[in-house]
Amino acid sequence: MHPGYRDERRYTDGPGVTEHRLRAKVSASHLTLGHLLAAFLDAGPELETCEEPETRAYPIMLALRCRR
Repeated sequence: MHPGYRDERRYTDGPGVTEHRLRAKVSASHLTLGHLLAAFLDAGPELETCEEPETRAYPIMLALRCRR
């Protein structure tokens, strides 16, 4: 994780963000993994499995398999 991981906010710069890409132009919202999963699961699905299918130094993708 990078410094500031627990800072939940909108951002246009940070690790993995380049100035000419969409995230730098319109921004994104950062949530900790715990808050992201809680918000998702509050909608009702049952989590079956979870993976981070990347090999980078920090996760940029999360794969969830759920069932209602």
